[in-house]
Amino acid sequence: MIKLVTISILVFTFISLNFALSNTILDCDIIKEKHNNVTIEIIPDVELFLTLCYISDQYPGINKLDFKYKSDIDEYFGKYKNHSTISFVKEFMNNHYSAYLMKVYILNDQFKEDSSHVNLLRMGNDYQTKVKLIDSLRTSCIKFAEDTNFKKFFNDRKPYYINKIKEVKSALGEKSVIPPRESFWGIKKDKYRIIISLLESDLHSCWFNNDNLSHSIYFLTPKFSIEGDAKFGNADTSNLAEGKMAASDYIYYGSGHEFGHSFLNPITIKFESQINEINLVFTKSGQPTKVDFLNESILRTYTAYEFFKEGKEDVANMVIHGERMNGYIYNGKILELIHFYESNRNLYQRFEDYLPHLIEELNNVINNHN
Repeated sequence: MIKLVTISILVFTFISLNFALSNTILDCDIIKEKHNNVTIEIIPDVELFLTLCYISDQYPGINKLDFKYKSDIDEYFGKYKNHSTISFVKEFMNNHYSAYLMKVYILNDQFKEDSSHVNLLRMGNDYQTKVKLIDSLRTSCIKFAEDTNFKKFFNDRKPYYINKIKEVKSALGEKSVIPPRESFWGIKKDKYRIIISLLESDLHSCWFNNDNLSHSIYFLTPKFSIEGDAKFGNADTSNLAEGKMAASDYIYYGSGHEFGHSFLNPITIKFESQINEINLVFTKSGQPTKVDFLNESILRTYTAYEFFKEGKEDVANMVIHGERMNGYIYNGKILELIHFYESNRNLYQRFEDYLPHLIEELNNVINNHN
């Protein structure tokens, strides 16, 4: 969905408790814990930036949930609503391709090396001017943190952050998040991270290279507010028909979709010209391009496929039907093509090897239907 960036994570078990020092813009501890092949983290830089977005009351990505953490922010930072940094953040949000992607400038100390990120800023007439503006944003965020003593706010809530990480780890249990996804795509990344983003509404993701290491990031957002707290589930067992979602399902299947972007998106961009030749009908989905639409179609279908693999055919069919109502009208066919791919891995070692066949078959189906 999104190409963004990140940092590290906390080890809080009977093995060890370790707070690593942030290497981004704040001299503040990152909270992190390892879970099998993935690290779960809450990053002060992210919380700072999203606090600014929340205070600005202009960022559409802020969730609508009512929980105490927001009240704490209102109480602590309410008097700073006219701070110059708030105005700067508003200006950036109004002149950027995606507010989600703005976090890359806060987290990635090597953002200048990736022109694709820098050029998403619609301020400044040339590359160097954009870089200077982004540097100014980072500096302005530091000033806000200093003026408000953000470090105290963050450190005072470490027990709360640690508990949220424990909730995620407990929900995942012994589930293996990474190996089945690496196996399906036929690709491996060097670092996998789940960043808890308490204030945002939608799950999203990012991927980047840093110091010759490939990073895949899953931004995990709460879905429910229960007794004044943000939660990732509202039931022990999921029943979509009744509006019940277990945190384990929300986090696990969400990870398949969001980590999946870091595998799929770099592949489909290589086949952009072929994808653009397909007569896709995608306006209802809200996706801006055919490549974006196909990425979402495949990944939403992949979620249904994982339900099928676990014997939950009724849930899988419900997912396919629901996505069709959202404009993803080819997912039924894509599901057939995914089943074919998995049944013929002796012919296709990686999804990248299979994608030309998927594009051709999807194009044929659409042309014959028309």
